[in-house]
Amino acid sequence: MKLLETILKANHDAIHGSNQGGTEGILDADALPIVALTCIDARLNPLLPNALGLESSDFVWLRTPGNVISGPDADIVRAIALASALKKAKEIVVIGHTDCQVGKTTVLDLTENFRAAGVERQSLPENLNEAFGLFASEHLNVAQGVENLRASPLIGPNLPVHGLLIDTATGELRWVENGYHASARASAADQAGEATERARTVDDTPVGDYAEFKMEEWQSPENSIGDFNLGPVKIDVGAIDEKIGALADAAVNAGRDFIEQVGDDVGNRLADVFEKKFHDYGRFTIVGGDKKRYGPITGKKLLQWLAENRVTGNTLAQLEGSKRWQPISKFLKKRSR
Repeated sequence: MKLLETILKANHDAIHGSNQGGTEGILDADALPIVALTCIDARLNPLLPNALGLESSDFVWLRTPGNVISGPDADIVRAIALASALKKAKEIVVIGHTDCQVGKTTVLDLTENFRAAGVERQSLPENLNEAFGLFASEHLNVAQGVENLRASPLIGPNLPVHGLLIDTATGELRWVENGYHASARASAADQAGEATERARTVDDTPVGDYAEFKMEEWQSPENSIGDFNLGPVKIDVGAIDEKIGALADAAVNAGRDFIEQVGDDVGNRLADVFEKKFHDYGRFTIVGGDKKRYGPITGKKLLQWLAENRVTGNTLAQLEGSKRWQPISKFLKKRSR
Protein backbone atom coordinates (compact mmCIF):
# COMPACT_ATOMS: atom_id res chain seq x y z
CA MET A 1 0.00 0.00 0.00
CA LYS A 2 1.37 3.45 -0.93
CA LEU A 3 2.17 6.21 1.55
CA LEU A 4 -0.98 8.34 1.49
CA GLU A 5 -3.22 5.29 1.08
CA THR A 6 -1.64 3.91 4.27
CA ILE A 7 -2.14 7.25 6.03
CA LEU A 8 -5.82 7.47 5.08
CA LYS A 9 -6.52 3.88 6.10
CA ALA A 10 -4.89 4.46 9.49
CA ASN A 11 -6.81 7.71 9.90
CA HIS A 12 -10.16 6.05 9.16
CA ASP A 13 -9.34 3.12 11.47
CA ALA A 14 -8.50 5.53 14.28
CA ILE A 15 -11.59 7.70 13.73
CA HIS A 16 -13.93 4.71 13.66
CA GLY A 17 -12.38 2.95 16.65
CA SER A 18 -10.51 0.13 14.91
CA ASN A 19 -7.63 -1.46 16.82
CA GLN A 20 -5.57 -1.14 13.62
CA GLY A 21 -5.47 2.65 13.75
CA GLY A 22 -2.18 4.57 13.65
CA THR A 23 0.81 4.49 11.31
CA GLU A 24 3.60 3.78 13.74
CA GLY A 25 5.89 1.11 12.36
CA ILE A 26 4.03 0.71 9.06
CA LEU A 27 5.22 3.76 7.09
CA ASP A 28 8.26 3.44 4.87
CA ALA A 29 10.81 6.02 6.06
CA ASP A 30 12.13 6.29 2.50
CA ALA A 31 8.71 7.61 1.41
CA LEU A 32 8.96 10.62 3.75
CA PRO A 33 8.78 13.54 4.20
CA ILE A 34 5.70 14.99 2.55
CA VAL A 35 4.97 18.67 1.89
CA ALA A 36 1.46 19.83 2.81
CA LEU A 37 -0.41 23.06 2.12
CA THR A 38 -3.32 23.92 4.42
CA CYS A 39 -5.41 26.89 5.44
CA ILE A 40 -4.32 29.22 8.29
CA ASP A 41 -7.42 28.29 10.32
CA ALA A 42 -6.35 27.83 13.97
CA ARG A 43 -8.62 24.79 14.33
CA LEU A 44 -6.09 22.84 12.27
CA ASN A 45 -3.33 23.38 14.85
CA PRO A 46 -4.33 20.47 17.13
CA LEU A 47 -5.38 18.24 14.20
CA LEU A 48 -2.27 18.18 12.02
CA PRO A 49 0.06 16.37 11.65
CA ASN A 50 -1.60 13.95 14.11
CA ALA A 51 -4.45 13.20 11.69
CA LEU A 52 -1.82 12.01 9.23
CA GLY A 53 -0.08 9.93 11.86
CA LEU A 54 3.24 11.66 11.16
CA GLU A 55 6.03 13.09 13.24
CA SER A 56 6.64 16.83 12.86
CA SER A 57 9.99 16.10 11.22
CA ASP A 58 8.21 14.14 8.46
CA PHE A 59 5.63 16.85 7.75
CA VAL A 60 6.64 20.08 5.98
CA TRP A 61 3.70 22.38 6.72
CA LEU A 62 2.97 25.41 4.52
CA ARG A 63 -0.11 27.60 5.10
CA THR A 64 -2.06 30.24 3.24
CA PRO A 65 -5.63 31.60 3.71
CA GLY A 66 -8.07 29.07 2.29
CA ASN A 67 -5.18 26.86 1.03
CA VAL A 68 -5.76 28.75 -2.24
CA ILE A 69 -3.40 28.20 -5.20
CA SER A 70 -4.41 30.84 -7.72
CA GLY A 71 -2.40 29.47 -10.65
CA PRO A 72 0.65 27.44 -11.76
CA ASP A 73 2.90 30.51 -11.33
CA ALA A 74 1.57 31.64 -7.92
CA ASP A 75 4.04 32.50 -5.16
CA ILE A 76 2.81 29.59 -3.03
CA VAL A 77 3.65 27.17 -5.87
CA ARG A 78 7.26 28.38 -5.81
CA ALA A 79 7.31 27.94 -2.01
CA ILE A 80 5.98 24.37 -2.31
CA ALA A 81 8.49 23.55 -5.06
CA LEU A 82 11.39 24.97 -3.02
CA ALA A 83 10.31 23.10 0.12
CA SER A 84 10.01 19.88 -1.88
CA ALA A 85 13.47 20.30 -3.37
CA LEU A 86 15.22 21.29 -0.12
CA LYS A 87 13.56 18.60 2.01
CA LYS A 88 13.67 16.00 -0.78
CA ALA A 89 9.92 15.47 -0.38
CA LYS A 90 8.44 12.38 -2.00
CA GLU A 91 4.82 13.56 -2.17
CA ILE A 92 2.76 16.78 -1.98
CA VAL A 93 -0.74 17.15 -0.55
CA VAL A 94 -3.19 20.06 -0.56
CA ILE A 95 -5.47 19.75 2.47
CA GLY A 96 -8.70 21.75 2.59
CA HIS A 97 -11.04 21.68 5.56
CA THR A 98 -14.74 21.82 6.30
CA ASP A 99 -16.45 25.06 7.34
CA CYS A 100 -13.70 27.22 5.79
CA GLN A 101 -14.15 30.93 6.51
CA VAL A 102 -12.64 31.94 3.16
CA GLY A 103 -15.27 29.89 1.36
CA LYS A 104 -18.06 31.53 3.36
CA THR A 105 -16.80 35.11 2.85
CA THR A 106 -18.44 37.24 0.18
CA VAL A 107 -16.92 40.23 -1.60
CA LEU A 108 -19.17 42.49 0.47
CA ASP A 109 -17.97 40.86 3.70
CA LEU A 110 -14.35 41.24 2.65
CA THR A 111 -14.84 44.88 1.68
CA GLU A 112 -16.44 45.67 5.05
CA ASN A 113 -13.69 43.85 6.94
CA PHE A 114 -11.03 45.83 5.11
CA ARG A 115 -12.92 49.08 5.75
CA ALA A 116 -13.06 48.25 9.46
CA ALA A 117 -9.28 47.86 9.34
CA GLY A 118 -8.92 51.28 7.70
CA VAL A 119 -8.52 50.12 4.09
CA GLU A 120 -11.03 51.74 1.72
CA ARG A 121 -12.42 50.05 -1.40
CA GLN A 122 -10.42 52.21 -3.82
CA SER A 123 -7.20 50.85 -2.33
CA LEU A 124 -8.19 47.23 -3.01
CA PRO A 125 -7.78 45.27 -6.29
CA GLU A 126 -10.64 45.66 -8.75
CA ASN A 127 -11.48 41.93 -8.77
CA LEU A 128 -11.47 40.80 -5.14
CA ASN A 129 -12.50 37.22 -6.02
CA GLU A 130 -9.47 36.80 -8.24
CA ALA A 131 -7.06 38.73 -6.01
CA PHE A 132 -7.89 36.91 -2.77
CA GLY A 133 -9.05 33.54 -4.09
CA LEU A 134 -12.58 33.54 -2.67
CA PHE A 135 -14.40 30.31 -3.45
CA ALA A 136 -17.77 28.66 -2.90
CA SER A 137 -16.75 24.99 -2.56
CA GLU A 138 -13.93 23.59 -0.43
CA HIS A 139 -13.93 20.45 -2.59
CA LEU A 140 -13.54 22.37 -5.87
CA ASN A 141 -10.95 24.70 -4.32
CA VAL A 142 -8.73 21.73 -3.37
CA ALA A 143 -9.18 20.14 -6.82
CA GLN A 144 -8.24 23.42 -8.52
CA GLY A 145 -5.18 23.81 -6.30
CA VAL A 146 -3.98 20.31 -7.19
CA GLU A 147 -4.53 21.00 -10.90
CA ASN A 148 -2.52 24.24 -10.69
CA LEU A 149 0.35 22.47 -8.92
CA ARG A 150 0.44 19.70 -11.53
CA ALA A 151 0.48 22.31 -14.29
CA SER A 152 3.55 24.05 -12.85
CA PRO A 153 6.90 23.31 -14.54
CA LEU A 154 8.48 23.47 -11.06
CA ILE A 155 6.65 20.33 -9.93
CA GLY A 156 8.04 17.14 -11.47
CA PRO A 157 5.48 14.98 -13.32
CA ASN A 158 6.48 11.92 -11.26
CA LEU A 159 5.94 13.69 -7.92
CA PRO A 160 2.44 12.69 -6.72
CA VAL A 161 0.23 15.67 -5.86
CA HIS A 162 -2.82 14.76 -3.77
CA GLY A 163 -5.92 16.60 -2.56
CA LEU A 164 -7.60 15.89 0.78
CA LEU A 165 -10.36 17.36 2.93
CA ILE A 166 -10.17 17.19 6.72
CA ASP A 167 -13.25 17.39 8.93
CA THR A 168 -12.47 20.04 11.55
CA ALA A 169 -14.92 18.41 13.97
CA THR A 170 -13.57 14.85 13.83
CA GLY A 171 -10.16 14.99 12.13
CA GLU A 172 -11.27 12.50 9.49
CA LEU A 173 -9.50 12.74 6.12
CA ARG A 174 -11.20 12.19 2.74
CA TRP A 175 -9.83 11.91 -0.80
CA VAL A 176 -10.44 14.73 -3.25
CA GLU A 177 -7.65 13.96 -5.76
CA ASN A 178 -5.54 10.79 -5.82
CA GLY A 179 -2.10 11.80 -7.05
CA TYR A 180 -1.00 8.22 -7.72
CA HIS A 181 -3.54 7.92 -10.53
CA ALA A 182 -2.32 11.11 -12.20
CA SER A 183 1.34 10.07 -11.85
CA ALA A 184 0.56 6.70 -13.42
CA ARG A 185 -1.14 8.41 -16.36
CA ALA A 186 1.84 10.76 -16.81
CA SER A 187 4.27 7.84 -16.74
CA ALA A 188 2.17 5.89 -19.26
CA ALA A 189 2.04 8.93 -21.55
CA ASP A 190 5.84 9.29 -21.37
CA GLN A 191 6.32 5.62 -22.21
CA ALA A 192 3.87 5.88 -25.11
CA GLY A 193 5.77 8.90 -26.43
CA GLU A 194 9.07 7.06 -26.24
CA ALA A 195 7.59 4.03 -28.01
CA THR A 196 6.24 6.25 -30.77
CA GLU A 197 9.64 7.85 -31.24
CA ARG A 198 11.34 4.45 -31.40
CA ALA A 199 8.81 3.27 -33.99
CA ARG A 200 9.49 6.36 -36.06
CA THR A 201 13.24 5.81 -36.32
CA VAL A 202 15.70 2.91 -36.66
CA ASP A 203 19.26 3.78 -35.65
CA ASP A 204 18.22 7.46 -35.82
CA THR A 205 17.42 7.03 -39.55
CA PRO A 206 13.89 7.77 -40.90
CA VAL A 207 12.08 4.54 -41.77
CA GLY A 208 11.31 3.93 -45.47
CA ASP A 209 11.23 6.50 -48.21
CA TYR A 210 8.60 8.71 -46.62
CA ALA A 211 11.08 11.53 -46.11
CA GLU A 212 10.97 12.06 -49.90
CA PHE A 213 7.20 12.44 -49.96
CA LYS A 214 5.98 15.87 -51.05
CA MET A 215 2.47 17.07 -50.29
CA GLU A 216 2.00 18.70 -53.69
CA GLU A 217 2.55 15.35 -55.43
CA TRP A 218 -0.52 13.83 -53.82
CA GLN A 219 -3.64 13.88 -56.02
CA SER A 220 -7.15 13.99 -54.65
CA PRO A 221 -9.47 11.14 -55.80
CA GLU A 222 -12.08 12.13 -58.36
CA ASN A 223 -14.98 11.04 -56.19
CA SER A 224 -15.71 13.25 -53.21
CA ILE A 225 -15.45 11.57 -49.84
CA GLY A 226 -18.91 10.79 -48.53
CA ASP A 227 -20.63 10.57 -51.93
CA PHE A 228 -21.99 7.13 -51.07
CA ASN A 229 -23.36 7.74 -47.58
CA LEU A 230 -25.83 10.10 -46.00
CA GLY A 231 -23.29 11.60 -43.62
CA PRO A 232 -23.98 12.80 -40.09
CA VAL A 233 -27.30 14.35 -39.18
CA LYS A 234 -26.87 18.05 -38.57
CA ILE A 235 -28.57 19.64 -35.57
CA ASP A 236 -28.84 23.41 -35.26
CA VAL A 237 -27.75 23.69 -31.64
CA GLY A 238 -27.69 27.47 -31.85
CA ALA A 239 -31.37 27.60 -32.80
CA ILE A 240 -32.27 25.27 -29.95
CA ASP A 241 -30.30 27.33 -27.43
CA GLU A 242 -31.94 30.48 -28.79
CA LYS A 243 -35.40 29.02 -28.17
CA ILE A 244 -34.44 27.89 -24.68
CA GLY A 245 -33.03 31.34 -23.97
CA ALA A 246 -36.23 32.99 -25.17
CA LEU A 247 -38.27 30.76 -22.86
CA ALA A 248 -35.99 31.59 -19.95
CA ASP A 249 -36.30 35.32 -20.68
CA ALA A 250 -40.06 34.97 -20.82
CA ALA A 251 -40.05 33.19 -17.46
CA VAL A 252 -37.96 35.93 -15.87
CA ASN A 253 -40.22 38.64 -17.33
CA ALA A 254 -43.31 36.79 -16.13
CA GLY A 255 -41.77 36.54 -12.66
CA ARG A 256 -41.07 40.27 -12.63
CA ASP A 257 -44.64 41.06 -13.73
CA PHE A 258 -45.93 38.76 -11.00
CA ILE A 259 -43.87 40.60 -8.39
CA GLU A 260 -45.35 43.92 -9.50
CA GLN A 261 -48.89 42.51 -9.28
CA VAL A 262 -48.83 40.68 -5.94
CA GLY A 263 -46.56 43.01 -3.97
CA ASP A 264 -43.08 42.95 -2.54
CA ASP A 265 -43.71 40.38 0.21
CA VAL A 266 -44.82 37.49 -2.02
CA GLY A 267 -42.52 38.67 -4.80
CA ASN A 268 -39.46 38.55 -2.57
CA ARG A 269 -40.30 35.00 -1.52
CA LEU A 270 -40.52 34.04 -5.20
CA ALA A 271 -37.15 35.67 -5.84
CA ASP A 272 -35.67 33.69 -2.95
CA VAL A 273 -36.75 30.44 -4.64
CA PHE A 274 -34.96 31.36 -7.88
CA GLU A 275 -31.95 32.59 -5.91
CA LYS A 276 -31.56 29.25 -4.14
CA LYS A 277 -31.56 27.43 -7.47
CA PHE A 278 -28.60 29.46 -8.61
CA HIS A 279 -26.88 29.43 -5.21
CA ASP A 280 -26.75 25.63 -5.31
CA TYR A 281 -24.40 25.96 -8.24
CA GLY A 282 -21.92 28.41 -6.67
CA ARG A 283 -20.48 31.42 -8.48
CA PHE A 284 -20.53 32.26 -12.18
CA THR A 285 -18.39 34.12 -14.71
CA ILE A 286 -20.26 35.53 -17.72
CA VAL A 287 -19.27 36.92 -21.14
CA GLY A 288 -20.91 40.28 -21.75
CA GLY A 289 -22.05 41.76 -25.04
CA ASP A 290 -18.73 43.62 -25.17
CA LYS A 291 -16.94 40.21 -25.21
CA LYS A 292 -15.41 40.92 -21.79
CA ARG A 293 -15.65 38.54 -18.83
CA TYR A 294 -17.39 39.54 -15.60
CA GLY A 295 -17.32 37.73 -12.28
CA PRO A 296 -17.24 35.44 -10.49
CA ILE A 297 -20.69 36.58 -9.28
CA THR A 298 -23.27 34.93 -7.06
CA GLY A 299 -26.57 33.51 -8.23
CA LYS A 300 -28.31 36.44 -6.56
CA LYS A 301 -26.36 38.93 -8.65
CA LEU A 302 -27.01 36.88 -11.80
CA LEU A 303 -30.76 37.03 -11.14
CA GLN A 304 -30.53 40.78 -10.63
CA TRP A 305 -28.79 41.16 -14.00
CA LEU A 306 -31.46 39.00 -15.63
CA ALA A 307 -34.19 41.19 -14.15
CA GLU A 308 -32.39 44.33 -15.36
CA ASN A 309 -31.99 42.82 -18.87
CA ARG A 310 -28.21 43.18 -18.57
CA VAL A 311 -27.94 39.49 -19.51
CA THR A 312 -30.31 37.05 -21.23
CA GLY A 313 -30.87 33.33 -21.26
CA ASN A 314 -28.42 33.13 -24.20
CA THR A 315 -25.60 34.84 -22.31
CA LEU A 316 -22.67 32.45 -21.86
CA ALA A 317 -21.79 31.57 -18.26
CA GLN A 318 -19.12 29.40 -16.67
CA LEU A 319 -19.62 27.76 -13.29
CA GLU A 320 -16.72 28.33 -10.92
CA GLY A 321 -14.47 25.27 -10.99
CA SER A 322 -15.64 24.23 -14.47
CA LYS A 323 -14.03 24.87 -17.87
CA ARG A 324 -17.29 24.60 -19.82
CA TRP A 325 -19.21 27.65 -21.09
CA GLN A 326 -23.00 27.30 -21.39
CA PRO A 327 -26.00 29.63 -21.86
CA ILE A 328 -27.53 30.78 -18.57
CA SER A 329 -30.72 29.02 -19.68
CA LYS A 330 -28.93 25.66 -19.32
CA PHE A 331 -28.54 26.20 -15.59
CA LEU A 332 -32.19 27.17 -15.22
CA LYS A 333 -33.26 24.07 -17.16
CA LYS A 334 -31.12 21.72 -15.08
CA ARG A 335 -32.48 22.98 -11.78
CA SER A 336 -36.10 22.69 -12.96
CA ARG A 337 -35.91 18.91 -13.54
